[in-house]
Amino acid sequence: MKHAQRFSDPKAYLTLEYFSDLGYNTIIMLQVIDFAPGDIVKVHQKIQEGDKTRIQIFKGTVLQVRGRGINKMFTVQKRVGQIAVERIWPLNSPNLSKIEIAEHPKKKIRRAKLNYLKVPKAIH
Repeated sequence: MKHAQRFSDPKAYLTLEYFSDLGYNTIIMLQVIDFAPGDIVKVHQKIQEGDKTRIQIFKGTVLQVRGRGINKMFTVQKRVGQIAVERIWPLNSPNLSKIEIAEHPKKKIRRAKLNYLKVPKAIH
């Protein structure tokens, strides 16, 4: 996949499309990623509960994007008070329905992995 230029609109979103050049209609992949570490994104994830399916939104900061090709994964961290929740998703997961870019950082991010945003464990 080629690297895409950033959208000028921070509200732009990416949707899943069928990866049909292999001839399979069941393989779903994101065709392009347009977010980088430091961006605030909304990840729309499909949750299966019995026979019902619903969409759950996870909004947070992208800490890292790693891997290449079909192994590409990204990590998003959400802060709730003093607690930080991190989720790691494969980019081509069929459980992702949409990734919206809520906003870009005001300053240029010069790191590929934002480990300094992780909360240290409290000393008891």
